[in-house]
Amino acid sequence: MSRRRRPRAKGPKTISKEGLSGQLGINLIERIVTEMGSRWIPSGANEVGIDGYIELFDPSTRRPLGTTVDVQSKVVSAPENEKNASFDYLSKAADLEYWLSNNIPVVLIVSKPATGEAYWTAIQQYFVEASRRGSTRVTFSKSIQRLTKDSLDQLVRVAVPKSTVYVAPLLRKETLHSNLLPLVDVPPRLFVSGTDCRTGREVWGALRRIKADADGAWVAWDKKLYSFHDLSEEPWLSICEDGTHERFEATAWTDSNAVERQHWFV
Repeated sequence: MSRRRRPRAKGPKTISKEGLSGQLGINLIERIVTEMGSRWIPSGANEVGIDGYIELFDPSTRRPLGTTVDVQSKVVSAPENEKNASFDYLSKAADLEYWLSNNIPVVLIVSKPATGEAYWTAIQQYFVEASRRGSTRVTFSKSIQRLTKDSLDQLVRVAVPKSTVYVAPLLRKETLHSNLLPLVDVPPRLFVSGTDCRTGREVWGALRRIKADADGAWVAWDKKLYSFHDLSEEPWLSICEDGTHERFEATAWTDSNAVERQHWFV
């Protein structure tokens, strides 16, 4: 008489470590996208290389921009060739072929959920360069490609031509510290004289040749020198033409309706 064998007891059901790690990466992406004012849409079951979609919204109006990007999420704990400024990610050839064949922009996001870091690149744009073809290596710059709530403008430029979408800047309060000083008074007279110097550089050169101790309270224009200094006196007399000296009240310039004269005076 044969005896039936009892079936071996199976171990308790568990969730995979890889599954938990991948979900943490998705959670980080969703949090950043939400902070961005946009919407994360997971692919759901049976996804074959795209984990989800980012639907882009204008954060100031909260209106959809009518465009999305596909996202593939990858979680790493110790990236390849990690340095202070960059690291590499080696994708699978089959994944890369699928992403590049997509007619919607595909964004690869590599994250380290433990530190809250996420970095992104637009796959189709990255592999446009001939030097990168034939390789599955993607190099990320930590300073340029960090995914944050401020990455919206860059994602918009990836998703659609720049000329078709305008994203209004977010309103935020700023404290303005002015370093301007009030103009209390101006010299009462303005002096004009003819000169052979055509430019300000030539005037400075002439002043250096005669070793003059002069300031910059003058303007050279159209072979004339305009200054608050009396140009009939040294050191200005040495670079100005004798007999061409004129003197004006400063108010003739400050109160003038001629924009060009106001500009010269300032």
